[in-house]
Amino acid sequence: MNQQTQKMPGKFFPHAIEDEQTRIRIAERAQAGESVSALAEEYGVSTRTVMRYRDALEGGE
Repeated sequence: MNQQTQKMPGKFFPHAIEDEQTRIRIAERAQAGESVSALAEEYGVSTRTVMRYRDALEGGE
């Protein structure tokens, strides 16, 4: 995964969680069926962030 995510042309925002291993761990736990909202609360991120990490892992990005 890239260090930054493009939101709008020319605009980049950093990951909510900088550590790639943590992002992978969140994605794997979400794929395994853990509650997205529970993971978001545990890591202090939005549910959308958890879903993006999960979807990126499923897509092989």
